[in-house]
Amino acid sequence: MIILCPQLKQNLANINSLKSGLDLELSKLEEVFKELKNGDPSTSLRAERKELINKIKEVKIKIDSEINKIEGDLPVKEIESGKKFNLKVKYRKIVDMIDAAGLAKLGQGSYISSIAFLNPQEEKLLGKEIELKAKIFDFKKDISSKDALKELDKKGYRPATLIELLALAEVYPDLQKKFSIVSLHLGSSVDRQVPYLGVDSLVESIRQVNLHWFDNGDWKTRCRFLAILKESN
Repeated sequence: MIILCPQLKQNLANINSLKSGLDLELSKLEEVFKELKNGDPSTSLRAERKELINKIKEVKIKIDSEINKIEGDLPVKEIESGKKFNLKVKYRKIVDMIDAAGLAKLGQGSYISSIAFLNPQEEKLLGKEIELKAKIFDFKKDISSKDALKELDKKGYRPATLIELLALAEVYPDLQKKFSIVSLHLGSSVDRQVPYLGVDSLVESIRQVNLHWFDNGDWKTRCRFLAILKESN
């Protein structure tokens, strides 16, 4: 069974709802055309026909809009397999993004929400929404932060920032229940810690954002690395 992200599910629900409304308007229009064909030339009937046609056009535009929204979305299983995907990022304050992603503000999560991981470029983007080309890397081995960065760079990617990591958590909340997702971006962190998405060690249903030392040994095989295609910046 393919698992769809919450936003994609909502887009599909919107399309189904609009289609039901469209079917209803088309049925009404069919009845109007029958009456006109039978020789009823009334002005009110012609006005109703015009109104129904305009409504149908409006619904079609809305359906096309919903389809456009999901063109770049991928099922979670394809993202897991390391395929490139579109990541929509709405730039907000860190604490607001943690709330929007439904992450628990416990321990390090509370600390992260109170510090500045934003870089100058991201501060200029606050309140805006952009789309980036992203990929989740699985090196299938224990790997150090420095070696992981080298591998990302070879493939034309840079490490995701905290904001980009939180955007992923908001759109694909179940991913971090399967593996830890790391951002190797140090940002303004003076103590050389980087954020990652994971779950509570005792209660797996509690999703968290935590910190880990950049220089502290290897990342285990259960870790994945969110990265952004450099060309999409």
